[in-house]
Amino acid sequence: RIQRELAGDPVAPGRAGGLWFHMASVGEVNGMVPFIRAFRKRQEGVFWCSATTRTGLQRLREALQDLPGVEIFRFPLDHPPFLDTLFSMNPRLLALVETELWPGLLNRVMTHRTPLVILNGRMRHRTYQLYRWIPAIRRGLQQVRRAYVQTQWDAYRFAMLGVPREHIRVTGNWKRLFPNRPQNPLSFEALGLSERDRVIILASVRSGEYDLALRLIRQLHAQVPDVRFLLAPRHMDHLKTLRSRLDRMSVAYQRWSDHPSRWNAPVLVLDTLGELLRFFPVGYLAVVFGSFAPYGGHNLLEPVFAGIPVVFGPYIQNVRDLAVRILARGAGLQVSGDVELIRTLRDLLENPQRYQVLREAARAFPEAGEETVNTLMHELKEMIRAVPT
Repeated sequence: RIQRELAGDPVAPGRAGGLWFHMASVGEVNGMVPFIRAFRKRQEGVFWCSATTRTGLQRLREALQDLPGVEIFRFPLDHPPFLDTLFSMNPRLLALVETELWPGLLNRVMTHRTPLVILNGRMRHRTYQLYRWIPAIRRGLQQVRRAYVQTQWDAYRFAMLGVPREHIRVTGNWKRLFPNRPQNPLSFEALGLSERDRVIILASVRSGEYDLALRLIRQLHAQVPDVRFLLAPRHMDHLKTLRSRLDRMSVAYQRWSDHPSRWNAPVLVLDTLGELLRFFPVGYLAVVFGSFAPYGGHNLLEPVFAGIPVVFGPYIQNVRDLAVRILARGAGLQVSGDVELIRTLRDLLENPQRYQVLREAARAFPEAGEETVNTLMHELKEMIRAVPT
């Protein structure tokens, strides 16, 4: 598989003097594309965007091919002749995404004095232990002008490997700073609903949380009968179990895979993959699961970026940075467990003034980590301005 991913001859960019952004594969590309698009609007010159794998390169082309002045190419792993070709074309900046650190690449950065930055940096413990024994990487990291890293642990490890501490910024995981936009967002009209209909989206429900989700539906439906629920399981492999429990429940439901022309039942089960984002624009609020059992939580920003408040539970170790941002701006609520969750949802349904405060905060939430992005762009532009053309 690795051989297939790395196969093919690399082709150098067609124009020299590029601002070079290098990513490994699809995950890194998806995290960087919104930033690159935003930066392209504010920065003149040639952009070089490279990926190591075939799938990463394909994703780059799909996402950025419409941007003027962007050169997209595959970057082979530390291939000396190709490195010499690239650096002879005088890149004005090299931005390495996450942990794309290679001895030959860093050696040429030092030789050519190319400004080097780390974007969305991360450093796993095993990687850190390995890099401690590679002098070329330690020397190269001493040249980093800025390292924008995901966590305090990443900051510590990059610093211990040689990045000057004053050059490190903890900016969170960029994959969660930028909103994913649905291709075909749904409307009330498309679902046969009115804007007066209140839809509670139960997002990313894990198998260990099915009981809570169904209890919530049963109790709230009895108390507030006109509310609708979108039940969106995180994984489809337990769907049969979920449906058997729904069949035993007194609340009627429909399946999205049946392609209903109208949403008539109190519950709509989203039993297809990749479509949850389409529903957020019609939501009244979202409850993000994965946080009511020890799973660590899921993306809390997706509903907020769609302009609806979010409610989540106590298990948020994987998304704590997002929870802090949301709570600080009043765009969501954290509850301690199932009893408080049901009580809170009923209060928001029966207290429109309290709900409206949350809704307005969600709509005003800075899109795409706006403050972070603006700071990064300012610092990068200052670095670029100092490089002779």
